[in-house]
Amino acid sequence: MKQFLNEFYYLIDNEMIDDSFKSRINLQYYTDRPVDSLIIEKTKRYCKEFYIKTKDIIAKITENQINLIRENLIKISK
Repeated sequence: MKQFLNEFYYLIDNEMIDDSFKSRINLQYYTDRPVDSLIIEKTKRYCKEFYIKTKDIIAKITENQINLIRENLIKISK
């Protein structure tokens, strides 16, 4: 997402995803690591916005944009 979808998602989107993953990992695997309840609440609120934004991106993305992303993915896999 950071590398190939930066035309659609902003820095705050990436930060929220990172924070959400870290919190989930801490809650799921490390019961001794506390997770700030403010981060959980912020993530819950953001989740709805992110879902709507992603649905909008899917509806509006052009075939040329998709092909460019695919080309970039192929470049890094070589």
